[in-house]
Amino acid sequence: MDLERFDLILRVRVLASAILYAIFVGVGFHGVITGWHYDNPTPAVVLLVIAFLTWPRRAQPKKWEPDPESTRDRQEVQARGLVQRRLNQVRLFYFFAAFFLLALLPHFLGEPVFQVFG
Repeated sequence: MDLERFDLILRVRVLASAILYAIFVGVGFHGVITGWHYDNPTPAVVLLVIAFLTWPRRAQPKKWEPDPESTRDRQEVQARGLVQRRLNQVRLFYFFAAFFLLALLPHFLGEPVFQVFG
């Protein structure tokens, strides 16, 4: 796969995942505030899973081999390394924001998250 096509797919996946995650946040906040989140969190969780799976895992194609003697390819590898680091940081942000929204926020609002005894 050439780099231009891969970059286009990467941008589309980032945009789609960001839109789905924003919808997840909206649905999650609405569910927590109105109270239906405690009874049925399925819509929010499904949106979260789809947004997380849509997020790209790598910043360069699997079969792409840079030319070790080319300075342009070395710069490309460094730039893609930074992009990969940012992709991983956003994945961590997705996780922590989802944990806050699904588990901590209902607890802070006075709604029990886990019912131990029935």
